[in-house]
Amino acid sequence: MTKEEQRKILGNNLVALLELKGKSRKDVSDALNTSYTKVCDWTKARTYPNQHDLGRLAFYFDTTIEQLTSANAVIKENGFDPLAFRFMCLNSHYRKQLVFSYDALTQAESTLKKLRNKIKSLSDSGELDRNLYKIYNNKFILEISNDLNTANAITVIYELLKDSYVSDKTKISLITSFDEVLSLNLISNEEENLENDAYIKEKIAERNEAKKNKNYVLADEIRDNLLKEGIKLIDTREGTIYEIIKD
Repeated sequence: MTKEEQRKILGNNLVALLELKGKSRKDVSDALNTSYTKVCDWTKARTYPNQHDLGRLAFYFDTTIEQLTSANAVIKENGFDPLAFRFMCLNSHYRKQLVFSYDALTQAESTLKKLRNKIKSLSDSGELDRNLYKIYNNKFILEISNDLNTANAITVIYELLKDSYVSDKTKISLITSFDEVLSLNLISNEEENLENDAYIKEKIAERNEAKKNKNYVLADEIRDNLLKEGIKLIDTREGTIYEIIKD
């Protein structure tokens, strides 16, 4: 992670905590007995506090340094989908400073859920229209190429969903492609994910039983078979967890 990325993560978390706790930058500067300008520079990702100041910030906001310096930690801690924050950022331009508020985040999360539900209602029916696919794909690329105008790129998705001349199959194909850029999990199969999770946990239980009975050959076989399916088992002190290996 670059120093610039570290500054941005801390700045975003500080702005979120100020909003959450109902505090001002002046309140923080007074409590830490430091300059108001320094606190503003931290929140605007211009500078990064030293370890001593990080500790004092964590104490003031009743959190940990790890939480304070982790991406989306404050967002997750307060029950929000981290992708809702991403969606909120994508609907603004990267050259403009983001004005954060929990009201705005709540609205972004609600809007993202509605968008996902609309996409989920598509039936994957009809033929793939290559001409219309090309038209909308070029629109999306044009907006992304225009100084990374992600807000307008998202507008293309709404325009696509409203277009009755485009088949659901074409819409799904386009949105799947768009989401490779936006990374908003717009296309997902929650039922399939739940089934996969249940299957993996069942295999972990079988492996644990095999290890308990000292049948290490079977335990290794279960682990190796899951690995072939793109599922990596990780043994920890708290138990076995898994990781999906992406191609």
